[in-house]
This record gives sequence, C-alpha cells and structure tokens, in this order.
Amino acid sequence: MAPFKAVLKGLNASAVGLIAAGCVTLYPKSVMTYADTMVFILAGGLGAIYNFQAPFVIFWGCIFGALFSSSVLDVGQKHLYETI
Repeated sequence: MAPFKAVLKGLNASAVGLIAAGCVTLYPKSVMTYADTMVFILAGGLGAIYNFQAPFVIFWGCIFGALFSSSVLDVGQKHLYETI
C-alpha cells in the first residue's frame, strides 16, 4: 500500500507541475488587458489559496470575466502590451 501512495503523490506533483507550466505558457497569449489579469489572479487565488475545486474555479472565473467585460462594468480594459 505504501508504494501505491508514493506513486500517487508523484503523479499528483507532476500533474500540478504540468498545469503550472500550461498557465505560464498560455498567459502571454490569453491575457491581453488588465481585466484579464484580474480574472487570472482571482481565479488562481481561489484554486491555489482557498483550495476551491476546479469546477467552482471555472464557474467563478466565468462570473469574474463577465463582470469585468466591457459591456458590464468596463473595468480594466486598457491593453497590457501597448507600445508608447
């Protein structure tokens, strides 16, 4: 039983690492405005700090994204990568 638990811990650690690598890879391509950054940080905080389950993080990420959109609150719509 102990070897099986050790394998599961290793698989869990590798899954977390792959998810983190995916987030780092996708961040510059998917986060274009300050509102996107706020949604990324809020949803990530729910999952990482408050240990929300993935379906709840996705749900609240959708809610945050809808609230910060240009048609609802119009918050943070300035582009991150604007040239001066």
